[in-house]
Amino acid sequence: MLWIDTKYLNLISHKLERFSRKSDNLWNCRCPFCGDSQKNKFKARGYVYELKGNLLYKCHNCGHGGNMSTLLEHVDTFVYNQYKLEKFKEKGHRRESNTISKFTYKPNFDTDPLKDVKKITELEFEHDAVQYLVKRQIPSKIFEHLYYIDNIQKLEDLFPEYKGRLLGEEERIIIPCFSRHKKLIGLTCRGIHNERLRYVTIKSEKDHPLVFGLDKVNINKTVYVLEGPIDSMFIDNSISVGGSDFKRISNLTTKDNFVLIYDNQPRNIQLVNTMKDMIDRGYNIVIWPDYLKEKDINEMILAGKSVDEVLQIINENTCSTLKANLRLKEWRKINAV
Repeated sequence: MLWIDTKYLNLISHKLERFSRKSDNLWNCRCPFCGDSQKNKFKARGYVYELKGNLLYKCHNCGHGGNMSTLLEHVDTFVYNQYKLEKFKEKGHRRESNTISKFTYKPNFDTDPLKDVKKITELEFEHDAVQYLVKRQIPSKIFEHLYYIDNIQKLEDLFPEYKGRLLGEEERIIIPCFSRHKKLIGLTCRGIHNERLRYVTIKSEKDHPLVFGLDKVNINKTVYVLEGPIDSMFIDNSISVGGSDFKRISNLTTKDNFVLIYDNQPRNIQLVNTMKDMIDRGYNIVIWPDYLKEKDINEMILAGKSVDEVLQIINENTCSTLKANLRLKEWRKINAV
């Protein structure tokens, strides 16, 4: 799909030094991977060229090569996510991408209550729900697992016990929560237009805690536990409890396998007390460094940090027992009014 590749090359062209078009399907720039010649700033040895209907990249200095996806991901993650979604939709929703098909949802129960609800991937790229996710830089591999409803009251037909309880007629993004055995346990419905209630929750299994990501997490590895479902979409092998009550995951695996990641709110006394309680219970916990100003992981991504940078901050600031209590006391004191 040459036209899509060309469209997105033009979108990042302003970020490529000495970018120029040499012929119909040949472009030239300084290599963004190696930086090209450090002695001669006029040298430009990176080339984008057409082959069999696709654009490819090759640097004649460092030898780095790849397709348009590789170049976009390196230069601009935001544009890269848009590109992947548009390519996916242009292919008619065929799951040809390994990234997409790897995460395909396959329920193992007889009735899927969401089978008639639109997935995000069925919407046009310009749709408000899609644009909301794109602007928040949600990884496009997650889109396959999210749904959309144009009127939240329509969910009353799927969940009769909520008849008359879902007020308003807002459109919402639906984040489904499944058990370890792939059974639907509930929905988190996220508003996209500054609704009074940002989140509305619906439970289909009353006695099961509403935790996002249980169906995908590997409990034999480190499990990152976060407050918000959107934050957890950036971190591999993570779950979200939809708030600060992390005790609901205590029976999932051993304490040593958990890393608890609360929002960065040191002036919230209730949150600080909750964190101290979990430290005293023996959990590993992240105490954010003082220089960090963003409230949560999504804000960190929007501020320009990469997922790898966020993970590095998390790993460098994970602690427990006495060290965690000391760090928590300093964190709270330094950030006190």
